[in-house]
Amino acid sequence: MRCVGVDFGSKRIGIAISDPQRHFAFPADVLQAADSLDGCAHQVVEWTTAHEGTTLVVGLPLSMDGSDSAQTRLTRQFIAALEHQSPIPVVTQDERLSSAQADEWLAQRRPEPEGRRPRRRQSASGSANGRDALAAAAILQRFLDEGRSAEQPP
Repeated sequence: MRCVGVDFGSKRIGIAISDPQRHFAFPADVLQAADSLDGCAHQVVEWTTAHEGTTLVVGLPLSMDGSDSAQTRLTRQFIAALEHQSPIPVVTQDERLSSAQADEWLAQRRPEPEGRRPRRRQSASGSANGRDALAAAAILQRFLDEGRSAEQPP
């Protein structure tokens, strides 16, 4: 009964997972994006299946005014590929400011000298940028906080 949060990017895909009760989101992994949207979707579906996810929550990168950007359109194509490949529900969550939230969490972990941007840290796997997994956790936590996970069947 875990939700899996996804922060899709053309280079990296941040992954987060909820606890079984769907109260808390935890940064989990960062996948290196495949060469195609179908390949990226396949990676996410495999990860979700291996970790017994029951709902995929994909961050939708809307512009601050709520309109679609080029990245929004690319993400919608990725979502369509996920929906085609995934046996579990795929839902979207507004991801505006999720990267800012991830940066804030990183800054709280280890303050940077004044005037410097937060450093990008590696994920638990050590293979990529942990900021992407934190952004996925911010997306997923917002989804959980809004109570939308109750809309999905267990």
